[in-house]
Amino acid sequence: MKLLDSIVGFRYWASALVIGIGLNLSTALLAGDNGWSSLRLHGDFYAEGAGFGDINGDGRGDLVSGPFWWAGPTFSTPRRFYDGEIFDLRRYSDNFFS
Repeated sequence: MKLLDSIVGFRYWASALVIGIGLNLSTALLAGDNGWSSLRLHGDFYAEGAGFGDINGDGRGDLVSGPFWWAGPTFSTPRRFYDGEIFDLRRYSDNFFS
């Protein structure tokens, strides 16, 4: 019985240690510079997803989401290719994977 209690106790402390290390690492990764940058394309909710491909044929990846597409690599200017509508952020849109 003592051996069983020791094994259960060890598993408990080992699990707690692994979880603690994982939380510390994830916090460090989120707080530090991970090499990724984000770019807010627009402030309204048009679509659930986005697509990536060479839309204008220039050999560079472009982004499409909802009624807009952005030319890469800067993705700075939205180009509307259909009317589209702004949706309530608390509900689904009609555009899922552009």
